[in-house]
Amino acid sequence: MSFHSIEKSAMDRFQWLIPVPGVFHIRMAAVDAIWRMHIRDRKVQENTGGTFELFCMLHPKDSLKLVTNPGYHMLNDRIQHLIKTHLLVCWEHVAESDLSNFAETKPEWVNIEAKAREILEKYVAGTDFQKL
Repeated sequence: MSFHSIEKSAMDRFQWLIPVPGVFHIRMAAVDAIWRMHIRDRKVQENTGGTFELFCMLHPKDSLKLVTNPGYHMLNDRIQHLIKTHLLVCWEHVAESDLSNFAETKPEWVNIEAKAREILEKYVAGTDFQKL
């Protein structure tokens, strides 16, 4: 049997891949939910240190667009930026130093995992997370 493709095997043709429809749409719905819960409402915008204020610090020119009807990419980029920033701050609190200084100590993987678990328990999920 002859195939009309460049790839020689089923593995190379990605025939093993199982597409999962809708994953992108779930992500879009999550971004929209964050916008509705933490940004859109006027009362939430007035919270000191809230998500809206942090978004406005990052991109002050986009504050009006953020309130009215922001696009998916704008929201997603801002949310990713905030998450990365918060994780960096958490790492610095747990490592008790700058992250680059922590990296210079060349920590072993076990130590990195311990710090990550400490961040999880202290800032994200709490100590009873494993019981779920």
